Amino acid sequence: MSRIGTFFTRLLTPPSTVALEDDYRAYTTEFDHVLAAQDLPQLLGPATSEIDAAEQAFKASSAGWLMLANTEWVTHMQGQDLSGMAVTILLDHSGSMRGQRMVLARAISAVLVDGLGRLGAQVEVLGFTTASWKGGSSRLMWLNDKKPTNPGRLCDLLHVVYREFSTPAPGLGRNARYMFHPELLKENIDGEALLWAADRNQATPAQRRFILVVSDGAPVDDSTLQANGPDVLHNHLKRVVQQVQAQGITLAGIGLDHDTRAYYPHGFTIKSPEDIGGPLANFMNPLLRD
Repeated sequence: MSRIGTFFTRLLTPPSTVALEDDYRAYTTEFDHVLAAQDLPQLLGPATSEIDAAEQAFKASSAGWLMLANTEWVTHMQGQDLSGMAVTILLDHSGSMRGQRMVLARAISAVLVDGLGRLGAQVEVLGFTTASWKGGSSRLMWLNDKKPTNPGRLCDLLHVVYREFSTPAPGLGRNARYMFHPELLKENIDGEALLWAADRNQATPAQRRFILVVSDGAPVDDSTLQANGPDVLHNHLKRVVQQVQAQGITLAGIGLDHDTRAYYPHGFTIKSPEDIGGPLANFMNPLLRD
């Protein structure tokens, strides 16, 4: 087995045109990956100095407002009992998230894991992007097959697990540092990522279920859009949202300088670190009581 094969958890679907739902399909899932965050350097390169520098800068710049946000969450959520609730935080890792938006996503994750965990919820943190730019191996396979029409999704997915529901230790943990890997952020197939997150959420025992998507825009993958039309990812995400809601999962979107209500039934926009404390808690409070 190759070195790569020793650490990838592959989505073991045969290399063919694989139908996922109605008129949406993946040309192949052979090159899709689900990876624990600590294994990202084996795929993307070590980048140790860049990750360490970004982590140190994050801690130095966020210490004050992150502590305030945590304090406001304790105050605003006082009296809530979230025992029996499974909450998934799903992070958009598109290229436009680079810089301050990823800092905010990291901070949101930390505040929610701590705040919801203190109230008894099980919390999982996931991320989604693509393994390559410009379609990667999936697009090369399509080109070698003489470019059949309407091929479906033409990129290699990369789904990342930062924190599992079963993690015994409190808090977001050391794996969060890998959100700052300089080669991580690429393109985003939101519909399939949401299906993946919902499957994981449904697999853990819980009486109530919640998925919170943190994003800064619409799903985009140039290779897929050019070969299938401009609305294929948009339409698929809209259908997946309806499907996930029908499973009894509460869905909400946190937009970073972006209104997520075009896709999700509940939306909240964050424009600055000050929004992560009391304002976000006020948005979440009634949703968690339902």
